[in-house]
Amino acid sequence: MKKYTILIISGCCALAAGIAGLALLLNQPPVGESSVPEFVMPSQPVSTDSSSATETSGSSAAVTIAPQTEAPSETPVITAEPAALTAESPDMPEETNLSTTTPPGETTAAVSEPAQPTSAVSLSTSATSATETTTEKIQTTSKPQTAEHSEPTEPERPSNVLITSGDPLHHVQFEFGERSVRYSGVYTGTPVTSVDILLEQIPSYDFTSSGSNFSGTLNVSSLDPGYYIIRVSLDGGAIMDYVFEMTADGSAPLSWSELPADENLSAAASPLELPEEGVMQHITSSGDHETARQVLSRVRELSDEICAGITSDYDKLRAISQWVSRNMYYDKDASEKGVTDDMLTLEHVLEYHRSVCFGWSNLFSALCQAQGIWCANASGSVVTGSRCFMQTSTADERSHSWNMTVIDGRQIWVDTVWNSSNSYRKRRYVEGPQDMQYFDISTAAISQDHRVTRFEYRDYFALD
Repeated sequence: MKKYTILIISGCCALAAGIAGLALLLNQPPVGESSVPEFVMPSQPVSTDSSSATETSGSSAAVTIAPQTEAPSETPVITAEPAALTAESPDMPEETNLSTTTPPGETTAAVSEPAQPTSAVSLSTSATSATETTTEKIQTTSKPQTAEHSEPTEPERPSNVLITSGDPLHHVQFEFGERSVRYSGVYTGTPVTSVDILLEQIPSYDFTSSGSNFSGTLNVSSLDPGYYIIRVSLDGGAIMDYVFEMTADGSAPLSWSELPADENLSAAASPLELPEEGVMQHITSSGDHETARQVLSRVRELSDEICAGITSDYDKLRAISQWVSRNMYYDKDASEKGVTDDMLTLEHVLEYHRSVCFGWSNLFSALCQAQGIWCANASGSVVTGSRCFMQTSTADERSHSWNMTVIDGRQIWVDTVWNSSNSYRKRRYVEGPQDMQYFDISTAAISQDHRVTRFEYRDYFALD
């Protein structure tokens, strides 16, 4: 009798051990798949005064307007809503390719030819207010205050100057001349190692770097008329490319009138207010209000953690942008096999730390709104491969999503995807270098390769 009892007990123990082992196995990622990376809170450089960027960035003023409830009639609209996409073509920056043909195996976004805006956007030169720093902790509020939206404008600037960004800690100013391009800038955190004209193998003959500051000159006298790329390389492997044109009169920034710049500002001036049920789809695919509240609570906590000790809205914005680019991974598996609605929700990206561009911009927008920063989602099309719209056709354009915020009446474009090289491919998380090219990028610079066709505001915390 004892023998059978012992056998039964032994069998039960073996069965329990087997179940425990199976449970442990089920909790492990499949063979060849990376586990979800832990969130990282990198140290953030905080500016002491952003007014210095006003002289170099061309910060713009704004006029308060009321949101529209339908899309602007003169702006082409992507036929599929971002939350209803089932597939998306790759929209991350590619290796430089001056060809206007679509790379093999890739699909393109269905984008209509852009229409001209109904009216020109007025220009202004008002300055941005200074940012402040402090070590005080941010107090969590039960419901963030919603900031007002203002109509974005772009100031006048010399026709031979391109300002890449309004960020006092990360920007380049290019001055184009008949025989040379003079540049100077600041890049905080990661040193600039070189500035050259890509493909033509023309380096700066007087490149100098001291701390975060750098400057130099590019000799362009030997270049024929056409489009060329200035590459700014950073220590660690990140690169920032800017297209310019050689004309019969010498070098010049890309013509504002030939870019979708006014078109982008016009679309951003008329945000669509997404209804509650539409906002819910971007939070959780379950449609459950309690789940949505839990997700939003997590967003608030995460946003407060990212912005702890920062009081300036601008510095908070920079910290959130850098955090998203550092911690999110572009899901190339989903991009190639098909994107479901669930993959774009806040619930999904917070759990798996990966998505395509619509998921990244969704998270960035929610994190900003948790700090009371007005933020909207821009969607439309882009051209990749360090090319500009003048070098391509609509057949080359791919669907994409990014953001625009408004702080102190100034519009600030942000593309967290194009500031990052993180990717998720073949079920592996691969960390890549990050840069700040598309943080507070000027309208002239972002319009080289970004075209807005839909501009949408989501009041996430109205559901909380």
